[in-house]
Amino acid sequence: MYADDTQLYVHCKPSATSDAVTKLKQCVDAVDKCMAASLLKMNSDKSEIIWVGTRHTVSVHPRPPIRIGRVTICSTDKAHLLGMLILLT
Repeated sequence: MYADDTQLYVHCKPSATSDAVTKLKQCVDAVDKCMAASLLKMNSDKSEIIWVGTRHTVSVHPRPPIRIGRVTICSTDKAHLLGMLILLT
């Protein structure tokens, strides 16, 4: 069984994206273990990453991908939030 609409948020300074990615990976691993204990599974195929900030910070600083299990998830300029599409412009 899959758990839908699970969302994780991490706040960081633009210069600390690698630390934020590490923190997010640790959190994803913890959530995955908790879900597995409840016979749930994270659907990494439907997972999305969106980096939000000013135009300058998002365009200048790297937006690294995050690996969940065997799937690498690249960042995007749009993400789904409870059925709504969030677009960065």
